[in-house]
Amino acid sequence: MMLHVARTTPWDFCTALQRITDNVEPDILPDIYRSFNRIQRHWTVTRAYKRGGITRVNHNQTEHQLGLPCVSCPWPNKNIPHNWRDDPDSDLIYATFIAIDGNYRLSRNNKGGGEATDPSYFGDVAFYAPNERYKDFCRARGGADDEIADITCRGHKSGDATKFNHSPRKACLGVVCGVCARSAAFFHWGVVDLALGERFVNVDFALVHILQDLVKAGIKKIVVSYDVACKYNINFDRRINHSAWPLLTTRESRELKAVKLAWLVPKFHLAAHVEGCADKYSFNWTKNVGRTCGENVESNWSSLNGLATSVREMGFGSRRDAINDAMLHHNWWKGGRESQRILKAFMEAIEMRKEKHKILLGLEEALGDDVMEQLRTTSALSDGSQFRLKKIVQPTRASILKLLQQEEGGFGPEYGVISTRATRSVGINRALEVEMRQVQFKHQLRMGTATTDIQWNKMEDARRKLSQLVDGWFRNVGDFMPVNAINEVQTANAGPENAHLCLPSEFPQIEHNRLGIADHALIERELRIGQAYDALKKLRNQLGLKSFLVRRKRQNPGYTMATRAETEIKKVDGHVKKWRKVYESAWKALEVLRGDGIIPHEHHWLTDQAYWKDLGERQTAEATRKGEGPKQLPWIWKIELDIEETSLEGIEGAIEGWTNEAIRLEWLYARASYERWDEETKLLKAEGERVGKSFGWLKKQWQTRKMDWGRDDDIPRGAVAYAARTATTFARLEQKGLAHFLELLKVAVKYAQS
Repeated sequence: MMLHVARTTPWDFCTALQRITDNVEPDILPDIYRSFNRIQRHWTVTRAYKRGGITRVNHNQTEHQLGLPCVSCPWPNKNIPHNWRDDPDSDLIYATFIAIDGNYRLSRNNKGGGEATDPSYFGDVAFYAPNERYKDFCRARGGADDEIADITCRGHKSGDATKFNHSPRKACLGVVCGVCARSAAFFHWGVVDLALGERFVNVDFALVHILQDLVKAGIKKIVVSYDVACKYNINFDRRINHSAWPLLTTRESRELKAVKLAWLVPKFHLAAHVEGCADKYSFNWTKNVGRTCGENVESNWSSLNGLATSVREMGFGSRRDAINDAMLHHNWWKGGRESQRILKAFMEAIEMRKEKHKILLGLEEALGDDVMEQLRTTSALSDGSQFRLKKIVQPTRASILKLLQQEEGGFGPEYGVISTRATRSVGINRALEVEMRQVQFKHQLRMGTATTDIQWNKMEDARRKLSQLVDGWFRNVGDFMPVNAINEVQTANAGPENAHLCLPSEFPQIEHNRLGIADHALIERELRIGQAYDALKKLRNQLGLKSFLVRRKRQNPGYTMATRAETEIKKVDGHVKKWRKVYESAWKALEVLRGDGIIPHEHHWLTDQAYWKDLGERQTAEATRKGEGPKQLPWIWKIELDIEETSLEGIEGAIEGWTNEAIRLEWLYARASYERWDEETKLLKAEGERVGKSFGWLKKQWQTRKMDWGRDDDIPRGAVAYAARTATTFARLEQKGLAHFLELLKVAVKYAQS
């Protein structure tokens, strides 16, 4: 328990026992480390076999039996109805979500006699894919080309053998594993070791064994989340059916093709991809995925990485057994608390669904039937690219960051080839992300949305998460910022939203050389220029939308329409103020960082006349009616439209494109957001129901074992007693799951009636 909860190593535990026994001369006591380590390993494996109900060890085992599977996933003939295929939402609530990823911290140094002298006691009955088959597969296909020559997404370790440590000191570079993208439970036979980096063929072996189990069980919809799914899926079918070593039989391949297999990129990782990837592989724009993010495998690594310093010094079998044991504990811990997690998530999801539905209805009523009919018709005929702004010509912060990374050449040589330390451009970009989170939190405070206890608690939770984000930023700032600059930061007792982030723009320019941040200042200046362009695009979109809503309100003076429009106008006005703050922050930083470089001549300080709240409908704006408004198009519109128009008609025509874009994107985002939250409530409700049924099925399995073992004279009586106790344990978990599901139904009924 200490190993799994506190990551206490056997060495530390034995040392603590010695010092408790004799803290003056602990060296005179017998050395118990080796014997304790050996006994602990045997005990963990024996306990796992006992919990798996295995009374006789078969070294030629052909299927996995150890460990609790994901209790919220659909198990045909076990925890879902027999007519589940007839459900209109079957592609959503009866789909299985897989997140697969590589971990390079769980490596192993080249020491000991390897597998020959230190085999795994777990063998192939836990989470590692069949070892002998994997070795034969690697001999046949390990050097296969990943075929990434024509791929546009770069900078990812996956599929690029040049980005891995090829030192002879490493016998294993890490692992690849698959988890449930909903509950984060590890899949059986979904783990393999990496010998030559995260090659696609290695991922194939792990993923195919997961897919085989799901297809065999009868699952008809599978969603796979992978950092580089955009390029991984292209030749997936050809790779797994390669003549040198086909991973599937002809029948299995035919059955897999009959399954709906969707490929997506995790939400956080998608930001590092080109825009075309977001069109096809975004969770946000894909139907029947709910609010799945695909990133929860990363949270598993944060826990397992506590074993990294231990397992890298272990032999082949000891390392595998330690990782298997940690995964067994992880699945049990997750499974026992799954119903509670689902209930909490459902309460948040149904609240967000109600809020998003209200926003969507308000926006649609404000836009009017004629506009909505046109938007729906256009959207139905468009693909994922419809969510992308179509009038982008200026560089974005993401594109500038990509160029800076290419100039820096990735990780510095002083950190090693596979170092996780950030480069200067990446580090400063992270600081700008944290700064944006600060701006968003301040915006929420200004909007005064925390009017109920639930909203107040959510606001405090957002403050806590922001504080953790700022703390995490300062833990890593030393990777790329000089010590002198870090020591100069003033740490006042302010809230996380007001914390200084040690950026070059926070120091006077004359101090940059002394602090060693002159080059950092140049990088921040380039990123700030991109940030300014991004903010202006957002600002123009919101101003264009507000212009349309004001015009719609005046054209339809009825009370209901006016009220709806006024609500939407107020909301958009809040976003205008937020993006104005973002631009002004970028401008102030550029003023400090001006140096030898120049700020693009088209950027100016945002005066009230420049962004003027009624831009886009000059003929009806109050200032124009009084003859006091400016008679030419303000600069924030010229910067994108590149026109010099002074007539009233020309101004309206120039802004019309941005107005239409703002309306289109605002509605698309609002609709997609509502649809994902609506799907999430359905998915959580189905998962909550399955948890109790899963434990009920496991209870029956152990009750059957108890009866069968009781009739077998070769089975010890202790095993029969253990089966009875385990059946009771699963009965308790079943009741817990059912109780939480009933509470979930009460919440659903309450919101349905409100």
